[in-house]
Amino acid sequence: MKVVSQDGAIASLIFIPDEIKPLKGFYLPDLLGAITKRYQFVKPPSVEEARTSGAKFETGKLHRPNSDIAITTLGVFNDVLSVTTTDTSDSEFVLEDLFTWLKTDFKFRDPVAPLLRVYQSDLVVKFDNDPSKTFDAIRQFLDFIQLNLIPENARTKKAVEFNAILFGADPVGPGPTPDFTIARRVGVPWHLGLYFSKAHMKTSVHIRALEILDGLLAPKKARK
Repeated sequence: MKVVSQDGAIASLIFIPDEIKPLKGFYLPDLLGAITKRYQFVKPPSVEEARTSGAKFETGKLHRPNSDIAITTLGVFNDVLSVTTTDTSDSEFVLEDLFTWLKTDFKFRDPVAPLLRVYQSDLVVKFDNDPSKTFDAIRQFLDFIQLNLIPENARTKKAVEFNAILFGADPVGPGPTPDFTIARRVGVPWHLGLYFSKAHMKTSVHIRALEILDGLLAPKKARK
């Protein structure tokens, strides 16, 4: 399997606001200006935006000795800190830097309750083994829906194949409801074999999950 593109990677910290905010509060314009300067954001939020819908900063970077981290978005909301880069390890690095700096410069506090960490990884991949081949067992069903999805008088008859699949948790009841999606890449001819995958997990774990799937898709004789 080949990773063609790492489209986005989100790492978030969820907390109880009363536990971490400064006891004496903070001056919002100063906080927004300081975050903008520290991470060199091209598009910071206004004070009014931050007050009504949360502070969303766009297009910035964090300098590191070996390489800078390009930050797509950074969000400071009532109960969440969120960072989007292209790898969750980079997003986590920025989050740790942000939270440590907020405690040092703006007197934010360590929470009493454990911080909940959540992730999202968006990848474009090309499998070594075509996922659509696994649906040959239901070929009769695919042939039937092809006949009935496409008008009888259509000039061309496109083959109906696997397009997308979604794995998830039961949304009813307490706790997170993570998703794992694999779908044909939008706007790309299917014969090129590109797939978009979204998963609520770290980027490295997401890649490993897709590698496991690719191995399982291989013909039995080719499996290691």
